Amino acid sequence: MKKRIVSLMAVVCLLFTVVLSGCGGKPSLEDYFNSETMQSAISTMTQQYEEQGMGVEVYAEGDEMHYKFTLKDLETTDEDRATYTEQLQAGLDANAATFESIANEAKGAVSNSNVVVVVTYVDGAGNELLSQSYSSTAE
Repeated sequence: MKKRIVSLMAVVCLLFTVVLSGCGGKPSLEDYFNSETMQSAISTMTQQYEEQGMGVEVYAEGDEMHYKFTLKDLETTDEDRATYTEQLQAGLDANAATFESIANEAKGAVSNSNVVVVVTYVDGAGNELLSQSYSSTAE
């Protein structure tokens, strides 16, 4: 699952580079995410995740790029939620440099002075398991 998530984020960043290479000025992060090209790519990616039983929402809001993953087949209890959170946190910690790199690459492609990648996991009932942010200004 970690590889799929990192792959999704890498594709989104690649789209930043390819689409914006022909543009004169840099759009805002939200404008870029609302572009037809980006929405088409996001739609394709979300369909692939849906087919595998995982929901994903990718959107921009202000300076934030949101990746919200829903583990549809998993409904946690208060007792076992901490265990899942620990496992997800370990995966995010192992990929922190990748998420910061994505934020920095996106920052270079848009007019925003800072870009924050927000990765959130929820279970099938909508209970938040973990949310972590990675800023383009992180050193």
